[in-house]
Amino acid sequence: MNTQTMTSLPEVTTANIKLALESIKQFVTQKNYVITGNLDSLTNVPPRFSSNNQEKKFRWSLLRVTNHPSMRSANMFLSHLAKATWMTKLKVDYSEREKQIKTAKKEWKEVQAKADQARLKYKEIKGDFYKTK
Repeated sequence: MNTQTMTSLPEVTTANIKLALESIKQFVTQKNYVITGNLDSLTNVPPRFSSNNQEKKFRWSLLRVTNHPSMRSANMFLSHLAKATWMTKLKVDYSEREKQIKTAKKEWKEVQAKADQARLKYKEIKGDFYKTK
């Protein structure tokens, strides 16, 4: 029988929080993303939780961001950290160039859909006109 063991969650200490913030900084520099806000202001304030459930969610997000940093896990951790420390919300976001590329691709997809509709209309009107001549 194959049993799964529960992963132990990391404790909420300033050292673990600093480690998580360092992994987020490394991830951001590696992917050329941008952090909105000031990360250094969060390390000085100890987190306070209004419930055990909030602390559990924070510890899970701490585990995720230290083991597998991604934009989603980093934003989730920063959101939980901002709630626990009563600080302003921080976010990991795409760089300006990547945002421009994404908007250009979206516009291109819209134009391509219009072109496909015009092509279908043309084929419907044309039918087999040139084949029967």
